[in-house]
Amino acid sequence: WGDKSETRRFRDGAIVHAVVWSAEEVSRHLIPVQVVRHLLRRHLGVERVASSLGCVERALRCGGACGTWTSAAPKYIAAYEKLAAAIRQLSGLPLAVVSIQPVGAVFSHCEEFPPSAAGDDEVAAAAGDGDAACGPSLARFVVQFESSGKWPDDVSAVAALKTAFYLKMADLLDAQAAGVRCEPRRGGLAVRVDGLLLFGTIVHAKEEKLLAAAGDEPAAAALRLSTVGTAHTAAMHAIASRHAAFGPTVRLVKRWLHCQLLSGIFPPQLVELLVAHLFSPAAPRPPGSALLGFLRALWLLETHDFDAEPLLVGLDDGISPEGRAAAQRAFESARGGEGGGAAIWIATDAAPSGSPWCARGPSVAAVRRVQRLAASALRCLEGTMRHATGAHGGGGADKAGADGVLVCDGDGGARLATEAEIAAAALRVFEAPLHEFDALLRLDPARVPHPELRLQGTAERAAESRTFANLKPRGVAVLEYVRSLRCEYGHLALFFYDRHGGNTVALKWRPRAFLPLPFRPDDALGRLLVPRAAMDAAGASHAAWLLPNVPEVLEAMGAMGKPLAAQVQACSSGSRRVVGA
Repeated sequence: WGDKSETRRFRDGAIVHAVVWSAEEVSRHLIPVQVVRHLLRRHLGVERVASSLGCVERALRCGGACGTWTSAAPKYIAAYEKLAAAIRQLSGLPLAVVSIQPVGAVFSHCEEFPPSAAGDDEVAAAAGDGDAACGPSLARFVVQFESSGKWPDDVSAVAALKTAFYLKMADLLDAQAAGVRCEPRRGGLAVRVDGLLLFGTIVHAKEEKLLAAAGDEPAAAALRLSTVGTAHTAAMHAIASRHAAFGPTVRLVKRWLHCQLLSGIFPPQLVELLVAHLFSPAAPRPPGSALLGFLRALWLLETHDFDAEPLLVGLDDGISPEGRAAAQRAFESARGGEGGGAAIWIATDAAPSGSPWCARGPSVAAVRRVQRLAASALRCLEGTMRHATGAHGGGGADKAGADGVLVCDGDGGARLATEAEIAAAALRVFEAPLHEFDALLRLDPARVPHPELRLQGTAERAAESRTFANLKPRGVAVLEYVRSLRCEYGHLALFFYDRHGGNTVALKWRPRAFLPLPFRPDDALGRLLVPRAAMDAAGASHAAWLLPNVPEVLEAMGAMGKPLAAQVQACSSGSRRVVGA
């Protein structure tokens, strides 16, 4: 070790030789690279060493995040524990608090970016949908009070009583807890603890049955998922505590999916379960770095046959043989039933009959697209690490090990790629293949929420910084635009976007939308009248067909996005011809 070796005395009184490596907190995972550089320089005289271990680091160095291995979880967990203790110690509540549990990826080191200081519109959206606003999600918690016969049996009365509880809790917390400021809402309680925002809701044991009896099955299902979400958060936190690379791997996979314009298609809990499969007790050797975990996740997405085989995830001690048999039976039953079940079917030791998050998962077409994207990204990333120096010519002794360290001894005169060049090449896997879509709706970067999270577009972020403060975009602006597009034109096209600062909404026409329709005045809006003399099987003559008027529809879509200054860009793959009309 040379001069790196020092004699040090430790707290237990031991005096030993030690090798000390110093690095900032955000770069401690790169200490092995320092070790390799020192050993090669000292023993082999190698001066030029480049590493690909941190080549995807920049993907998460946005929006206040400091990289793959630095999470906002510790400070949010501390804020939650302070708030939970304050709620349990409140005096004056009509009922005693039974439990307070955190919900969300930020409490399990799986959130891509730290939750933002959400505005009123984002908090209001989260009151109805926990993942509504664009950008980072809100940190949430669930409160359950003791059972009482005074709880009403009417759904609206229960909602009103919960709102009264939110008002009472806000008053008591403001008066009795230091450093806590509350903003009660009809659907929840927004609490700022030492500057961090947490959003809480109350769960009533009988509310799910009341909603189901009232016929509101979507609300009952959402409440059921919120209950399951607490156990899911605890399970993911346990895995993150056992495996340091789990959280960074999940964050990279989520970031990659968002960059592929797949926001809202893959539930975050489903992504966490997919990555948890790589760290389950059945895994031969869990990944030890975020880069290796990301590569294995891409490989899993590419190679696993989701149509023919369930994905088994052991969260605790693994799935027992009985659980595996039950999972296989449930999977075969789902595939043989109507609709074929969820496209991605995951069973865990806690839910051998299928995870409830699968029902909200992607369609079969979306899964196949992700498999193609994962295969392309895997080839690109592996090629970047394997041939980083070959792209520059020369015949130096270049090697790429499994740990991603590239070494050039310089004998052949080859120029070793710098780490910045390796990172720039590796980040291509996060670029969406926009040419595969039929049309793009380009939004003004200055009007898109959370532009600091956008991976590309430094110049665009500079332009956004010159926007007047009173013209800053609302956090739900893009989401509302996409929802409006899906509501108005969902029968014609599919819409894709990136919730983390993306300024492009991509669309793909539905093939069935271009099947000719018989002329009817009610269906003529947004369609072309194509003359055609034809005779159907019944002998009725149709003088004309109706086909989508693509230019008119795209112009209307752009007009809907006027607050975001949307501009329509047609792609070459979107050109269509009507043959024989």
